[in-house]
Amino acid sequence: MRAKRSKQLLPQVANPRARPNRRGAVCVLLCLAFFFGSLQSLRAQQSKLPSAEKIVDGYLKAIGGKKRVAAIRDATYEWQIKLKDLPLGLGRTQTKVPSSVRSELTFGNG
Repeated sequence: MRAKRSKQLLPQVANPRARPNRRGAVCVLLCLAFFFGSLQSLRAQQSKLPSAEKIVDGYLKAIGGKKRVAAIRDATYEWQIKLKDLPLGLGRTQTKVPSSVRSELTFGNG
């Protein structure tokens, strides 16, 4: 009978002639690119944004002012109902102050 040889567990030494691991290098480069891209977006977010009040005030000024908006007592919205760019019917919503709303849908088949 042959005696079984036991393998000794030796620490593996890196081969100095081995090629560098390209997958690891690519991963490191991608991580660095992501990190620096995140820093750039963080800098952009830190710039001061206008307040909500300033945005609403600008909108009200553009549409005629607060008094003109307060004078609106009713509104009618009309639109086309489409399915895959084919017209199916018409829709209409009517609103009146203080809290009346009427919606109407008219389809092509009656």
